[in-house]
Amino acid sequence: MPGVLAALAVVLGIAGCGVTIQTGPQTAEEATQSSEVQARTMRARWMNQLEAAQPVEKVTMLTVLIDSVSSLYTGYGYDVADQWRQGNEGRGENISDAEMREMVQRWTKTQQPLLQSYEDVIEFALEHIRKDNFFDETTDGLIMSLAEQFYEVYSRVFYPVGTLADYEYGLSRLQATTQELSDQVRADLLRYR
Repeated sequence: MPGVLAALAVVLGIAGCGVTIQTGPQTAEEATQSSEVQARTMRARWMNQLEAAQPVEKVTMLTVLIDSVSSLYTGYGYDVADQWRQGNEGRGENISDAEMREMVQRWTKTQQPLLQSYEDVIEFALEHIRKDNFFDETTDGLIMSLAEQFYEVYSRVFYPVGTLADYEYGLSRLQATTQELSDQVRADLLRYR
C-alpha cells in the first residue's frame, strides 16, 4: 500500500505542476517560461521519488503517471473536437485535419516544455525499470505496451487525422485501450507482492 500512496502523491504533485493562477493575460513568452519552470519542477520531483522507489513501486508510479497524463491528453482532445465542431458549424463546411493539426500546434506551442517533460520522465522510469532487471518477460512486455500506448495517445490527440468523427472515435478507443493495458499491468504486479 505505501507504493500506491507514493505513486498517488507523485501524480498529485505532477498534476499540481500543471495548474497556474494567472493575474492577467500572459504573453506567449511568459506562458512558455511558466511551462519551462513547471516542467523542471515536475521532472526533478518525479526523478527523485523514482530513484528511491522499489521496482514494483516504480511500475506503479509509471502506470499512474501514464493513466493520468493520458487522461489529461484525451480530455484536451475532446476540447479540440468541440472546437473542430464549432469551426465546422461556423464555416458551414468541414475543417480539414491538416488545418486542425496546425491549430493544435499553435494552441499548445507554449506548453511544449511541460509536454516534453512528461515524455522525459516516462523514458527515465522505463530506463530505471530496465536497469533493475526485476521483472519477467511478461511483465516487461506489458510495461512496454503501456508506454507505447502513451505515445499513441500523444500522437492521436495532438496530430488529428481524418474527419471529426474519426478523431472522436479514436479518442474513445484510446481511453479504452489505455485503461485495459493499465489494468493488465496492475493485475500482473500482484504476482510480485
